[in-house]
Amino acid sequence: MKKYLLSFLVIVYSFTFFTGCANDPEPQDQYDNYVRDGWTAFQGKNYNLAIQKFNSAKGVYSNRGAAYLGLGWSYMLIDSLNDAVGEFSDAENYGELTTNLFAGWAVALNALKRFDESNFRIAQVFQRDTGWVFQYDTRYTTNDLNILSAENYFLLGEFSKSLDQIRLVNPAFTADILTPEGLIALAAEIERQKRTIFVGKRK
Repeated sequence: MKKYLLSFLVIVYSFTFFTGCANDPEPQDQYDNYVRDGWTAFQGKNYNLAIQKFNSAKGVYSNRGAAYLGLGWSYMLIDSLNDAVGEFSDAENYGELTTNLFAGWAVALNALKRFDESNFRIAQVFQRDTGWVFQYDTRYTTNDLNILSAENYFLLGEFSKSLDQIRLVNPAFTADILTPEGLIALAAEIERQKRTIFVGKRK
């Protein structure tokens, strides 16, 4: 009797185990679901939940860039800028070589006052897509990057390049950058554009 009971229990256990495994999503599906849920939370401005979901995706596959990209944007929007830059760097290392990566990275680097590096990342966006729009928050566009680039160049003392970038956003603007008055006007225009286009969007 004990022998038959033991055999029955083994059969039941095996059936339960294999049935359970069959119902569990494959790792690829788990990863994709976590990344998708992360961006859904991001679009709802629930950045802490987004971070949780992207970290769960990273727990499934730690060598894929999509989760790191989501973490970078999410950390940036809660002003954890150093964390954001670290995640963007990991995303690049794991092959996430997209305009969304380089654009987010540029924004974070600008906020950290790493102006030369920010411009390098902006250039990587423009090389791939001069009409970039961030699909998960369409308020972020190429115009933002032009304004950031103008600010970066201005603070690096490259005033001619700064003027070129701001004129891409406001072609009617002009200033004699060889004069103090012209530089003051350029600085004021950059600040005006940041107020109307960029500042406040990271909240």
